[in-house]
Amino acid sequence: MWSPSQKNPSKGENERYARFIGKHRDLRNVIGGVLTVDLDRAQRELAKLEQIIQIIEEHKHQPSGDLREKLKTAMEYGNLTEKLKSEKLRAEEAADKITRLPLSLDEMKLLSSVFGSEDNGILYLSPEKFFERLENLQASTNEGDQKIVAKLEQKGQGEANRIIQDVIKHIKEDLNRTKWDEMKFLLSDGIKNVANYSDKTQIYNKTLFMHSKMDAEITQLSSEKTSQSSIGRLRQKKAAISEYIQELESIRHVESKYFTALTTTTARATTSLESDLKAIEKTIKECKKDIKEAKKEKQSTKFLLLRLKELESSKKVLSSLAKKGKLEKAIEEIEDALTSSQKVKHFDDVLEELDKNISEKEEQKALLMSDSPLSNKKEERQTKFEQNKREIAKLMASLDAVKVEGKIITKEEKKKWEDIEKRIDKLMYENDLLKSDNPPKSNEEIIHNLKDSMRITLALSEGKDKKTQEKATSYFKSIKQTIKEMREEDENLNPDHGYSLKK
Repeated sequence: MWSPSQKNPSKGENERYARFIGKHRDLRNVIGGVLTVDLDRAQRELAKLEQIIQIIEEHKHQPSGDLREKLKTAMEYGNLTEKLKSEKLRAEEAADKITRLPLSLDEMKLLSSVFGSEDNGILYLSPEKFFERLENLQASTNEGDQKIVAKLEQKGQGEANRIIQDVIKHIKEDLNRTKWDEMKFLLSDGIKNVANYSDKTQIYNKTLFMHSKMDAEITQLSSEKTSQSSIGRLRQKKAAISEYIQELESIRHVESKYFTALTTTTARATTSLESDLKAIEKTIKECKKDIKEAKKEKQSTKFLLLRLKELESSKKVLSSLAKKGKLEKAIEEIEDALTSSQKVKHFDDVLEELDKNISEKEEQKALLMSDSPLSNKKEERQTKFEQNKREIAKLMASLDAVKVEGKIITKEEKKKWEDIEKRIDKLMYENDLLKSDNPPKSNEEIIHNLKDSMRITLALSEGKDKKTQEKATSYFKSIKQTIKEMREEDENLNPDHGYSLKK
């Protein structure tokens, strides 16, 4: 049996080439959108972190000037302060407008939830339809309506019915003095003002939180007591953001690698690799001729030279794709990059995840180092430390029973294995904190930082494509082996700190 593509090989090649152009255009659209914005923000944040760390390290070795002021400049504290002032002013202006509402704030918020803040809400309703919508709200089976009612009920049982009935009553009373055409414009404007007030207040509160957070961070970084742990957090953040940047740049590299001047064309009469290669070669000759003419006329050749460079790069790409198997490989790489781009997190989510990860560790540390009898009594701290050591030893023994080389494990066994490893990591981290008053072992600080990197890497790889997860797992195993070797090195120097069942 033969297929149409076997009878006409160029047809199959043209179809693959058309697919290549379409996929590359899709990737180019992704690169030109949110991904580039996230990459730019991540690079600027990384540069800022590097500058802050450098300022602190230099000040530590050779103190000069006001460290706090240097940090404020590096962290753009002044810009954030100005932004906070302007947002506070806008929030106050929005608050002033809601003092002149036709109803109470709660009542106007209800109307905003039900009818929306756009012009196509109340303005297009008759008074009968308006009141009917409110009267049927509590009995509605619509999920959105049920959420509105549930939110009102959070204020207290029966609050939903009270607020709804108050709105109906007040508007009906006002309609005795005001026509509906006038009333609906008043209500519509009021709803817009409430929505604006809500938006401006949220923006101001978010910036206020960022400003307070930066204040606290500057205080910690400039304090001798807390600067070292704060620098540690910055280094964790720097490592995670560097990895995130590499991920985005690997996606962008694929787009750049297969870019041609023709893949940006949206409308094509024909799609043929051979004809496009000939067209590129012809255009290169014309461009060189134009450059020659421009030089003769003493005109600028800057843009023509850039155009020539792009065309010659395009010719190189197309010539490579014409070789056997190269087109299929290019399509596969572009499709993988597209899949990765769909799973990669937005930079705001990465920052939020990092803050959460660091906050959880700080809470754990605060719990262990708080002003409790445990933290104040060295003997009890030592007892807890020894208990953890014994539990770690037992867990390691049970882990050896599950992880038998060459054995095919079930999903349940794998889950048990992962849970045991997490518990071991947590106990080791607790013991690192419980030992914090003791002189650090030679490799202890390095091990601590490596474990932080492991946690962050695994957290950021969750939910991503198979290749990224495999890369993270490989990194995880490599670091675990390094930690194991460093612990063995320390235990040779200080055998009393080992994790053994023999006690």
